[in-house]
Amino acid sequence: LRHPEIFGNVLSQSGYFSWDPREEQIADEENLEFEWVIRQFAEGPRLPLRFALLVGLFERDHHFPGSPSLLQANRHMRDVLVAKSYPVSYREVVGGHEVFMHAVTLPHGLLALAGKDSPGKQRVMH
Repeated sequence: LRHPEIFGNVLSQSGYFSWDPREEQIADEENLEFEWVIRQFAEGPRLPLRFALLVGLFERDHHFPGSPSLLQANRHMRDVLVAKSYPVSYREVVGGHEVFMHAVTLPHGLLALAGKDSPGKQRVMH
């Protein structure tokens, strides 16, 4: 978000897009903005970035009461990126938030960023 000219590619496995930079300072969760990162991409200019988003279908826990789950936030991030015409590879994997799922999806994310996957296609891996 801050330095797309350096990174260029974003590989996100179970991305926590509900993060608010004030999270550490605010004691009252009701004042948190649960999709701060997503809003930055929705409201900001399109950046020279490519995305590979991977998330587990069972990642349905909520970090804070009232916040979206990892699955919901990743779907919302995908929708925002697609609406802004970013190249996005998105995969939902039958799994949860565990090391095994991340190990299995890492090659898919790297291949997507290398241009070996079709951007914009949603896949559910079994």
